[in-house]
Amino acid sequence: MDKKLLLTFEAYSQIKHDQPYFYFVKSKDQILYFFGSNHTKDINNPQFKQLNDKWQEFLHETVGKKSVVFYEGNIKTDEEIPLEKFIEKYGESGVMVFWANQAKVKLIRPEMKEEESIIELLKFFSKEEVFYFYMIRAIGQWQRMKVRKNFDDFINFNLNRYKNLFNLSSFDFSFENFKKINGKILGKEFNLEDMSLPRVSSPMFYDTKINEIARTLTTIRNVYMLNQIEKYWLDGYNIFIIFGGSHAVMQEAAIKSLI
Repeated sequence: MDKKLLLTFEAYSQIKHDQPYFYFVKSKDQILYFFGSNHTKDINNPQFKQLNDKWQEFLHETVGKKSVVFYEGNIKTDEEIPLEKFIEKYGESGVMVFWANQAKVKLIRPEMKEEESIIELLKFFSKEEVFYFYMIRAIGQWQRMKVRKNFDDFINFNLNRYKNLFNLSSFDFSFENFKKINGKILGKEFNLEDMSLPRVSSPMFYDTKINEIARTLTTIRNVYMLNQIEKYWLDGYNIFIIFGGSHAVMQEAAIKSLI
């Protein structure tokens, strides 16, 4: 695989593509399906029928062969709940975990541990910047929740979580420090009602250095994922991938270089 073919964000930003975005590669003995999803937990979204159609195709093509499903996100893969609950909790990746379990297909989350990602980011950015990125990203996710958890409980959980993951005894992992860093980076006081906060941690914008962190993290994730794809492909596995559409597009040329 030629990983130099992985698209940069600058190149990706010039591309308009369908959502969902699908492609496959096929050799004499193996196939790889990549379903680049539009993240949704709406059970009525037509994407789920498209996903099921491709999954059934994949199962038909790989009967009796080694196969694996690569999925995105933190999912309890052994959770015994109905399909509708998997969609409600985990969206399209949850559906694939559910179907893969039914078909007894191996499941792999092709991502490094979060503490490993943090170590990588700290090679390029300051402790304050990386801490702020993870916290503002979490707050943006809280804003988008249909049923919001108590904010104080939510923020304290994340502060403690990242204190453990960063493992830096000399750093102030408090909400007060987060708000001070927010002032430095955005030049204004933190406002929970500001619905533009998800933009701060998005890789698609170029407002602050925090957007650059998001792009760097996406590249780290993509490279790690390509390594996992190559590993399982060379080991003779057929691979079905369910990941966000941007990952599918950015990785396409590199993945197609497998054959």
